[in-house]
Formats: sequence, C-alpha cells, structure tokens
Amino acid sequence: MKRLHVILILLALIPARANAQIAIPLVNAELLDVWTGTRKAYNPDTTAAGSQQHHPLYDSKTESWTELGNTGLPAIPNHYQPLTHSLNPIMFNGYSSYNPTPGKLLFLNQNKPFSIVNYNTGGNSDKNGQTINALFGRNLKNAGNLTFLARYVNSDGHFQNQQSVHSIIRVNYRLERPNYHLYLGASRTGFKAGENGGIQNDQELAGMSSAPFLTVNLDKATSTTSIWELTGVQVFDFRYPNPAPLDSLNEELTDTIIPAEKTGNRILHRFSLTSINRHFNDPNPLAAFYPNIFLDSTQTADSVRFSALRNELLFQTDSLRILGLPFRAEVGITPDFFRYAFADTARIGYNLGVMTNLNWSGPQNQIAVSGRATIVGYAAGDFCFQASYLKHTPDIPQSPVLKTTIEVKGVTPDPLSKHYISNHFQWEQELARQFEAGLALDFDLPRHKLTNRLELFVNHGWIYFGRSGVPKQLDRWNGVVSLSSSKKCRWGPLNLNIRGTAQYSTSKELPLPLFVAGTNVFMHHDIYFKSTGGLLELEYGFDARYTSSFYGYGFMPATGIFFVQDQTKIGNYPYLDAFALIKVKRTRIFVQYCHSLAGMMPEVSFGAVHYPFMRPHLKYGIYWHFYD
Repeated sequence: MKRLHVILILLALIPARANAQIAIPLVNAELLDVWTGTRKAYNPDTTAAGSQQHHPLYDSKTESWTELGNTGLPAIPNHYQPLTHSLNPIMFNGYSSYNPTPGKLLFLNQNKPFSIVNYNTGGNSDKNGQTINALFGRNLKNAGNLTFLARYVNSDGHFQNQQSVHSIIRVNYRLERPNYHLYLGASRTGFKAGENGGIQNDQELAGMSSAPFLTVNLDKATSTTSIWELTGVQVFDFRYPNPAPLDSLNEELTDTIIPAEKTGNRILHRFSLTSINRHFNDPNPLAAFYPNIFLDSTQTADSVRFSALRNELLFQTDSLRILGLPFRAEVGITPDFFRYAFADTARIGYNLGVMTNLNWSGPQNQIAVSGRATIVGYAAGDFCFQASYLKHTPDIPQSPVLKTTIEVKGVTPDPLSKHYISNHFQWEQELARQFEAGLALDFDLPRHKLTNRLELFVNHGWIYFGRSGVPKQLDRWNGVVSLSSSKKCRWGPLNLNIRGTAQYSTSKELPLPLFVAGTNVFMHHDIYFKSTGGLLELEYGFDARYTSSFYGYGFMPATGIFFVQDQTKIGNYPYLDAFALIKVKRTRIFVQYCHSLAGMMPEVSFGAVHYPFMRPHLKYGIYWHFYD
C-alpha cells in the first residue's frame, strides 16, 4: 500500500541532486534572491558527479551533518552558522536545513514545458526509504513564468519508532508587465516523524544483529511540523527598460552573478510571510527521559506556533553614473510583525527600521555596500553592515573570480529563546544582544574547476542549548576560522571530485569537527552501438564522506532542539556508498549500496549522540526528464 501511495503522487512531486551523469545545461534558468535582487544563472539538470543523492540534506554542498539516522528528521550542518535575523528562531534550525535556497526563487525559462522526475526506493520494505522528486517549468504569455517543485520522502528507518514522512511543495510565479513586476513563491514543507529519543545503550549496537531490536528511549512519541512560506518582491517601475529576454542567459555565466540592467527609478516591496507549527506528543507522561513534567495531563504534549511577516519598502534609483556605468541606490523602511503561541500563552510584537543598499557594477568589478538598523520595536538597536567586492571578467570564459565580504551585526535573540512554556520545558529569561563580525574571501578558478573559501568570525553573546535543554548565553568573545576547497578532475574515464573543510572554534559551547571531507570517484564509459547509432553511458564508483571526531550534539525531541554536551564524541566515521548507473537518452537507472561500512564500524557510526546512522542497505531508482 505504501508503494502504491508513493506512485500515485509521482506526478505531483523537486529533484534532489541526482546520479553520476556529467552535468550539461539542458535549459536556461535563473535563481532570484528576493532580498538582494541578485540573479544567478542556474543549471536545473539534477545530474552531478557522484551517486544518487537520495537524502535531501546532501543535495547541498554541505558534506557533514548532525542527523538522526533517517531521512526527513531534523538535522543541522557541522559548520558555523552566522547570525541571521531576530525573527528566525534557532529552535527550528533542524527543519530549516531542508530548504537549500532560503529566500530564493527558481524559474525555468523555457517556452515549451520542461519537467524532471526522479524516483528511488530501497526494496520491498520501506525501511530504507523512498524518494520522489519532480520539477516542472515553462514560460507563460506576457513575460510570465510558472515553475513547480516538489519532494516526497517516506522512510520507516532501521530503528524502533523512527518512521518519517517529509514533503515539500513549491510554486514560483513570475509576471513582468511594462510598469509592474511580480516574483512570488509559495511553499509548504511538512515533517511527520516518530521520536525515539535515540538508543538507550550505544554499546548494544555493536552486538546486535538486527537494529529493530535495540531498546530506544521513547517508543510511542511522535512529532508533526509544518512550515508555510510566501516570499516575493513587487517592483513598480517609473521608467520601464527593454531588458534582454530571461531565456537568453549565457550558459557561461552559470553560478555567477548576472549584471543588472539599467532600470531608472523604482518602488520595491520585498516580503516574506512564514508560519511554523510544531506539535510533540508522548502518551507516556512519566517517562524518565524527560527532566521535568510541568503540566497536569493524561498525556504529554509540547506545541509551539510562530508566525512572522518581514517587509522591505524601498525606493530604488540608478540614475547616477560612475565611469559611465549605473550606480544603484536603495533606501527605505523595514516594518516587521510577529506572533508566537504555546500552552495558553500568545504574544505579538513588531520591528521598524531603516535600510540602504548601494551597488556599482563595472565591466570587471562589482562593489556593494548595505546597512540596516532597527529603530523601534522588539529588536530596537539591532544593526547590520555589509560590504563586498567582486572581481570577475564575464567577457572571458572561465575567468578567475575573486570576492571579499565583510559584515558586522548586532542581533537580538529570537522571542522563543527568551520565552517558552511547554509540558517539559519552561523558561523566561533576559538574553543580551549578540554581536558578530565576519570576513569571507572566495577565490575560484573555473578553468581549473577549483574553488576556495576562507571565513573568519568573531562573536559575543553566543546562544546555545545546554544539556538541561534550556538556552544559555556566553558572556565572552568566541572565534571561528574555516577554510574550504573543492576540485574536480578528469583523466580519461576516471572522474574525481574532492571537497574538504578545515575549521576551528575557540569555544566548546560551539563544537565543530576539525576536518570534514568528501569525494566522488567514478569511471565513465560511452558505449556506442554502430547498428543503431545509439549511445549507452555506464558509470560506477563510490562516494565517501568523513567527519573528524568531536563532541557532537544531542537532540531533545520535545522541543526539536540540538543541545551541546561534552561527554560523548561522535565522528571519525567513513561514510561510504558504492554505486553503478546506466544512461540511455534521457533516462538514468542506478543501483547503490549505502553506508557500506556501518556494519563493520558500529561503535562510531553515529550522526548525533545516541542516534546511529542507517545500517548498510540497498537503494535503486530512476531519473528522467521531458522537454514537452
């Protein structure tokens, strides 16, 4: 029945990063950043070097995650996350990780319908997980566009009470009229999971032949989380230009900034409406797993609802000129509103601030400066200043790219970090504003397929969750340094992709693995059939990821937060998948053996404290796309 249920929704469902076909742009597309206005050429084909990435977290460039051992469960990346906005509760970080492009809208610019479908499974049993991804897009009349993305993941998992269902549906719409532009995205992300609290005895993992027989902390607890988002930008033109058609993007600009055309004067309204609801339920109220039971009830329940509306109302002009090129300036206000509720408590608040953005684009250089400050409201006194410099020569194919970014900010802790009431956790505390300064340096050599990134951060007032499950704040400065590199190589049929990150944190309250690495190694063969003129492509190889040992995070199901602990180390586990695939025309079929070393190294195969990775298992699936 589960298999039938999945197949019925096949046509309704975003492609994850797919199997090891060498990527070739198939359709022009763009990724629009709602908050900066930056457009980047985008390759929508899900092909990439490496095996089928059926786990949504590994669609992104992040190699290492603190995860709970099954697809669709909360997870956080094992690298430093800079401070964001006071209306982004850190309590939900484990779920926001499943959105690889926050604040960005993808548009497939195709005059004929274009679609991609990707399906994989793990055999007759659903314990290995099933994934369906779909992507559809086409241009509409009057310079419009409709792009639809969806994902469905269903997995029972390998351990007790660990089943999960994860789904995403996104619809992006673009309308461009002579004096009005609208870019709008609506999405719904859902999570439904069993919450087992991890296994009770890590040592049993090495001696048990069957993972389902391991004793877990919670055998009946469940959680349901939904995230609704409406994000977009409205543009009111005083003088309408004649820009080049969006479907004429130069493929050489893939993953680089597309220079903005001259626009004259505009009024912009950028907005984001987000509503997050989480409900945790456990019919065993006296379980020793919980530190406290506050509410008198026949069954324990922890629920929280948080909604936020963010706005930017701006006047934009590029009438000024520097060296004959437009100097774009934006100035405006930022009214925000929010509401949160839990137990029998509900609170509302607002922010009102000012902001400005300055941007100059030359033939080979781009300079951007922005600043914002909250004047009144919940986060009064917050500020953010950012300056960036980009050096690039788009007229020269595959020319080097150099980018430097400096950022200084002060951020008020989010409302849920200050105040929260539930059956198991309650706090009401004053937390000071957090401060952060960061420097990022990117140096890419596209011709050599080499990327490098250096990041330096210092912060004060870092907020984290301790073993007690209550937020805490450090009253000192902390430092983080990170150096990342990636390189793609090809020698005849051999393909090698290497990615690595070295990082260091000065504080044990901000734990990070010292080293993270990943590689894809595979052979690619083209087999021609003279009689028919057909081509069959064959690939086989392995994917490997490694995270060095560190004091990893624990997880509290009642609140959905990851907490810092200093008693158990995780990591030092080589994550290895072996795969093979064939491609015929538009269709790719793959088979993959996942977590092949988990059975031989059970004592280190943990994604979070007391949460083992899935045991070795088989995956297979199919990927195909349609032009009309």
